[in-house]
Amino acid sequence: MRVEAGGAQHRGAAGGGALVALVALVALVARVARRPAAGRRLVRRQAGSGNWGAAAGWSSAAEAVGGRRQHCGIGWRVQACCLYRKPIARRMQPMGHRLKILMLEPFFGGSHKAFAEGLVSHSGHSIDLLHLPARFWKWRMRGAALTLSRKIDPDAEYDLIISGSMMGLSDFLALYPGRIVPPALIYFHENQLSYPLPGHDRIDYQFGFTNIISSLAAQQVVFNSQFHRDEFLHLLPGFLKMMPEYEPLWAVEEIQKKSLVLYPGCDFTHVSSAGSGSENPGRRDPVEVSGGGSDTGVGGGRDDSFAGGGDDTGSGGIGGGGGRPAPLVIWNHRWEFDKKPEDFFFLLRRMKEQGYDFRLAVLGESFQTRPDIFLEAQRDFRDEIVHFGFIESRREYLNMLQRGDVVVSTSIQENFGYSVVEAIRMGCIPLLPNRLSYPEIIPESWHSSVLYHDPEDAEEKLARILTSLYGGRQNAAASPQVPVHDLKAQSSLMDKFSWSALVEEYDTLFEETASRRSNCRGKRGPR
Repeated sequence: MRVEAGGAQHRGAAGGGALVALVALVALVARVARRPAAGRRLVRRQAGSGNWGAAAGWSSAAEAVGGRRQHCGIGWRVQACCLYRKPIARRMQPMGHRLKILMLEPFFGGSHKAFAEGLVSHSGHSIDLLHLPARFWKWRMRGAALTLSRKIDPDAEYDLIISGSMMGLSDFLALYPGRIVPPALIYFHENQLSYPLPGHDRIDYQFGFTNIISSLAAQQVVFNSQFHRDEFLHLLPGFLKMMPEYEPLWAVEEIQKKSLVLYPGCDFTHVSSAGSGSENPGRRDPVEVSGGGSDTGVGGGRDDSFAGGGDDTGSGGIGGGGGRPAPLVIWNHRWEFDKKPEDFFFLLRRMKEQGYDFRLAVLGESFQTRPDIFLEAQRDFRDEIVHFGFIESRREYLNMLQRGDVVVSTSIQENFGYSVVEAIRMGCIPLLPNRLSYPEIIPESWHSSVLYHDPEDAEEKLARILTSLYGGRQNAAASPQVPVHDLKAQSSLMDKFSWSALVEEYDTLFEETASRRSNCRGKRGPR
């Protein structure tokens, strides 16, 4: 027998050396075979990823396997940073192939839909998206795992699972049909600890526990803003202390250690340099608005768009006249109670009573129920409305935002602010409450001009913006601290939230999370 263990120059003298090498190899195989299966997996993972075992303070594979950190959902290596805005300092070594990712979105509408579609389109990895319609959110929280787990090919092999927060991730992992359960990442657009309830609803604590247990079952927890992460972690201890005994307060630290912040990407594909409206803020490009057609309608496929009597010129009141178009005020939020539409329309009524001219475009998506205030507003502001209803076409939607001058929010719940970021990028001046995620996403130099503290402050700031845009009772005292046209010219500051700016951070995070496969359950037996 000829063994080429030492190269061509040693072939003639390979007999004795080959025998020694063969004996050593047999002994090594025997030692490995005696190790527990989990130990063998751990050794391979440590060899492939550098210092995971050392970073956790483990002196040996046996010690690591004996600890509780081997269980799925706790994680050997946790990301301790609280804000994830830049690519990690040490990018993972190339994995040799594109990751195959399974993405689950049980509530495929609004910002959830925009995020999922944007991620699939821009990621360098291969993402299979499974989703359910955006309705019956409580039943999605309770039962989406049952439905989605049946839609997966048992023979498919995924490197990573990405889940939205409106389902039980732990339930899904328990029902996962494949023989190998991939690592999981959960992305929180909202959470059920802090989400406000309508006046007639009573809190169902099980939804909060679904978020908590899902976070523990995931290898990585991601929030869409620092405000959101801080609020969730702040409320978590008090929520757990409601239990009459066996309070699992250890969960707070576990979730905190593996949670981070990564803003959702925004799709500015159709935005050009002319999209900001900064070169000619008085220009109004024509947009066809009709009551029919495939490109316009109210959410859920109902065609309910409406073009009111508003036109491109004011009646000569404050903020309009002289042939100039009256400022166009934009509402592009969901038609739901947490966006406080009654406060928005009250503010506009105050402007109208004081003689300010404006036009109005009410966009945004509605679901099963629609607050009555929208029917009242459609009647009360008929002369100001230029569009009333959800716009299906992305291009038409951005075109309408480009025509806009001011985007107003009166929300009591907002963890990021997709609609506001989009409107600002298209050249709208924001008027926002000084709370929630808004101070985080708005440049600090703008705060005193566009963030209001109470209804009176909102009224005063909107009056200043309207008069600064198109004349009227303009004086030094009424001018915003930052000139209005400077705000419009700085709309490109929102590009930091574009997918092109963020997608590399996402892909890097996916690679890192997928490499934690050995932290999850291994192969299952026959099903």
